[in-house]
Parts: sequence; structure tokens; C-alpha cells
Amino acid sequence: MPPKSTNPTPSKEELNQVIPALYTGFGVTLGGMVLPKPGDDLEWEYGLNIYPKMLQEPTLSACDDIVRMLVLEADPEIKPNIEEPDSESEPGYNDLLSEHEASKEVADYVEDLLKIRFQTKLRTIFWQMLEGYAVGSKLAEKVYGILDGAVQIVDVRPKSRKMYSLVVSPFYDVLGIRAGVANVGMITDLNGFDFGNGFFPIDRFWLFTPKKGEDGSPIGVAALRSCYAPWYEKLLTRPESLKYMRQFGGGMVSLELPPITTQNKDVILPDGTKVDRVAYYQSLITAFASNGGAFATENGSKINVHSPNGEGKAFEAKFDRCDREMCLAFLKSSRAVLEAQYGSRADSQTSLDLLKSVVNWLRQALCESFSTVIATIVELRFGIDAVQNYLPSLVLEEAKDQDIPALLTALSSALSSGVITPQQMQFWDRKLGQPVRDTADMQDPTEEEDAPEDGATFRRGKKSKASTIGSRLSQRYAAATEPLSEHR
Repeated sequence: MPPKSTNPTPSKEELNQVIPALYTGFGVTLGGMVLPKPGDDLEWEYGLNIYPKMLQEPTLSACDDIVRMLVLEADPEIKPNIEEPDSESEPGYNDLLSEHEASKEVADYVEDLLKIRFQTKLRTIFWQMLEGYAVGSKLAEKVYGILDGAVQIVDVRPKSRKMYSLVVSPFYDVLGIRAGVANVGMITDLNGFDFGNGFFPIDRFWLFTPKKGEDGSPIGVAALRSCYAPWYEKLLTRPESLKYMRQFGGGMVSLELPPITTQNKDVILPDGTKVDRVAYYQSLITAFASNGGAFATENGSKINVHSPNGEGKAFEAKFDRCDREMCLAFLKSSRAVLEAQYGSRADSQTSLDLLKSVVNWLRQALCESFSTVIATIVELRFGIDAVQNYLPSLVLEEAKDQDIPALLTALSSALSSGVITPQQMQFWDRKLGQPVRDTADMQDPTEEEDAPEDGATFRRGKKSKASTIGSRLSQRYAAATEPLSEHR
């Protein structure tokens, strides 16, 4: 059993006193800097609201949601860092088993805390943190509380990028954050830096940066940055498309009047008011086209109805190109979510494979980044030695259904050829999800064939051990194939 820690969590005042001493040496000599909140040229020019505004566009919103859904498609699992030994015949089996049990105890505690006792569901936390892929990075605070009479992390709460600035060393090692509005620029001497004035050490936070920026900047590179050009072009094209549809999409009605002379250039209304003839009939034809109805015109006039001219193909092609460019920039494959006009099934499968690579990469980045939270949980519960020896890992993998009939066929063939010993059957029990048997059960007694009723004698002998084991195995695991046959 891993030792439990008796050290309480340092208070805020104690941390603020200790932090300056933690960053001594070359980094302190060179100083550090408070990074600006904007992470790239777009945020410098348009502010931090530019990327949330871009995510309101339907295509980009769908791409962002698809990535998050695929990453979180698998149920989060906490995996021990030491696997259970396969067989008792392994050298040092008892020591390996003891280490595995200690590692599993740590992993079970972490999983229980994250999935049951956390104030916010783990999937909700990860959904918010995956915004870091779109905007560059995302910060979350580790919230402490009292659990079972000891200090422990009780929640992880993502924070808005508007609420903090990162404090880094000259080599972009994150020292902490400065809350609120901070003066951006270099810190010439960290020994003279006011760590207590709105400064919080990075150990209290979880910073998720899937793709670091230039020279390793922790602000990161936003996936939406390369989507800006097609997004802006589409933004400019949409009003022109609406204007075209209003003007030509529903057709037009025109009125041809008789030649206008000096005698008939005005229309006299019933109240005696004179109105320009062209303006008068223009108002009538506009009301007629908009609201319907009927109106009287002069003798010799002609009404022309013009059908819609064209279907706006140029705008459709422009929108389609912009959508594909945005999908290509965000998902690295435009064919993954958009239908193809031309292409083969193999081409479509290649696009899905590219999207799968992006999702797997993002899963791995999220799991590796979350290890800082797991390490804090383990240290508070079991001590620093458990972090070094038994630190579990977060796994986001899709559960794959095992082909039990295929496994049984392969195992039966291996048994019949004699390449598997009885001691190795414990591994196959775990592989097939069955209770692990005692190796003593695998000792096969000598079996003799029964004599026939007519008294004839037959040669007695031992049956093959492999065939006996294979027969017993088929009977034991017959129930394992029943669920699969029901779904066929």
C-alpha cells in the first residue's frame, strides 16, 4: 500500500513566500516577462472576442463541436502505471503483483475522486478545456477543499483568457499567472518582483496548450487563425448574396408608360395635389410587386413581368470554397464533414483517417496535460513518493469489442499444437474476461477409453493433454459466444 501524505497543503501566504525561492539561478538573473493577453496578430487588431465571434459561424461551430465530440467519444479511464503480471511463473511475480496492487489502489482513488466526488463532471471539464485547440490555450484552476478530513482537489474550473496574463521566464517556462489587468513587459529582476500582488503560482492551475507558439510560447497557436481568411471572405460575400436574392431571386415587375410630354408630366390627385408621373407610378408598381393587388394605369401602358435571372451559382461556389478552406484549416481535411462532388470511396476513407489522426493527437495532448492535476491529487493523498512510483495516467480510448470466437479458435489451435502450457492459461482467462483459474486445475488425469459392450478389448492409453484442455476450454467459454450470436 502506498504511504499516505500527512503534509497539509500550503496556504496562499506560504506559497507566495516560497515561490521566489523556487525560481533562482540563471532564470532569475535574466528576469522574466508578463505575456500580453492577445496571442496573435488577429487578437491584437480585433481583441480577444474575434475567435468566439468566428465560432458563431455555422461551419466553424460544427467543426469545433465535431472535434470535441470525437475526442470525448470514449469514456475517460484512469489506468495504473504498473500492469498486472501475466503468470505466476514470471521472475519476481510476488513483487510485481504487490507493485501492481499499490499502483491500482492509487488509480482507483484518483478515478473515484474524478468521476464521483468532483463538483463538475469530468466530461464537462474536458469539453471546456478543448477550447484550447481552437483559440490556442486554456487555463483551469485547481479548487481545493476538505475530503475525508484532509485537503484535496475537489474541482477544476476553466477560466476566461480575459481574466489573467501568463508570467514566464525568458525561456517561456510558465511561472504563474497575474490575475486581472497586468502591465505587459519584461521583469528585469524576479527577486524584486511582487509575487503577492495578484500573482498565483502555476502549480495551482492546469494550462492546456495543444500546440505551442513561436519559441515555445505557452499562449499557443490557435487553429482558428488559419481559418480567418475564408471566414472573412464569406462574411463579406453574404450581404452581396442577400442583395442579389432580394433583387433578382423573386423576379421583377416593370411598367412602361406612354411618352411623357409637358402636358402630362404630372398626375393630379383627387385633392388637387400634383405628383410627378414617374414617381407616382413607381410607388404603385412597388406596392403591387410587394403586396399584390391591382391598380389602374393609363391607356397605352404596358406591364412586364421578369422571371428570376440566374440562380446565384457564383455565390454558392464562393460559399462552398470558403467552407472547404475552413474545414481544411481546422480539421486538416475538408472531405471529413462535407459531401464530395467527385471522388472515390477510398478518397473519403483517407479523409476520415486524417481526421482520426487529429483526434488521436488531441486526445494524447489532453491526457498528457491533465497529468499535472493527477500528480497533485496523488501527492496530497499518498505523498511525493507515490507520484514518482505509482502515478496513474488518463486514457481516452475507444472500447473495442473483442472477437471472442476468433480468440477461441486461435487458442484452440495453439493448444492442439502444444505451444501453450497450462500455466499460460491465466493470461487467456484475463484476455477473455473470465475468472483466473488455479494452475492446479490444469493437471489432466490419465483417461482410459471404456470397453465396448461386446467385451472386445481395445488398446488403452492417455489422451492428448492438448486435446483435453481444448475440449474443456470450449465447454468453459461456450457462454462467452452467446451475446455475439444474439446480435448477428
